[in-house]
Amino acid sequence: MKHTKCIHLLLLAVASLLGSGCGLTVKQRAALLDFNRAATGFAQVAGAEFQHTREDVLKLNIYRSELGDASLDPEDMDGAYTPERVKVRLDAMAALQSYAEMLQKLVTGSQADELKSASDSLVANLRKAHAFEASDDKSGAIAQAIASVGGLWVEHKRAEATRRVTRSVDPAIKRLLAVVAREYRLNVATNWVGGYSATATTLIGRASFLINLNTNAPIVETAAPREARAYAYTVRTRITAVSEQITNAVQALGTAQDKLILTLESKDIGAEDVAAFSAQVQDFLTTYKTLSSK
Repeated sequence: MKHTKCIHLLLLAVASLLGSGCGLTVKQRAALLDFNRAATGFAQVAGAEFQHTREDVLKLNIYRSELGDASLDPEDMDGAYTPERVKVRLDAMAALQSYAEMLQKLVTGSQADELKSASDSLVANLRKAHAFEASDDKSGAIAQAIASVGGLWVEHKRAEATRRVTRSVDPAIKRLLAVVAREYRLNVATNWVGGYSATATTLIGRASFLINLNTNAPIVETAAPREARAYAYTVRTRITAVSEQITNAVQALGTAQDKLILTLESKDIGAEDVAAFSAQVQDFLTTYKTLSSK
């Protein structure tokens, strides 16, 4: 009996040693959750901003139509900001959010069926966002990593799956973030924000022309172009502020992703760095609430 009890205690000690040595550390878990909060918030806000852009462009073009802007095609009020183009960008943000959710489920001990569902959602969203080609074997690596979670050394398998997922998805996440950064870079005429700004500038020009057409006209006769111009100036000011905030947040989130991978590979480095860069993204999210209310 004593011999059996000693063996049992020895097995427990070995299990404890293996579990503590191979599972995620407290700092690594904290880093994952910090990144999750930052990435989820960014994906939601960036997705909302893509939609907001379309709504603004439609409103700007309605003003242009009311002011008789002959350069406006009345059959093309949304211009380049079609529902299809918005959806592509929303799919990209859904992929980023799925990635964050996948990591959270790995670190918080979700059941196997929940992990499988999260894995399927991540791969599906990455494919829709064109981050993976259909033949890309990285999607298979994600599925295999999730399928490996189980068995006796659950914490070890979760830690290894987390590392494999972050490494496999890293190139796709970097491409998604690069797309957002490119779309919101100021002083580029052909990107998402460039066309947005150009629409506002066109309205300002049309409204100013009408206001200056007859400087002696009663105020009531120039009320409509003045209102339109004021709105266009507000939009253009907001574009500048939001674009700078988004590009800064993209850079911070990309760095947090780099630090996260390093943190997961080592038990001693990087967790504080993930928190710091994630906090920068959180600062942007707070600022955005103010900007979006204007």
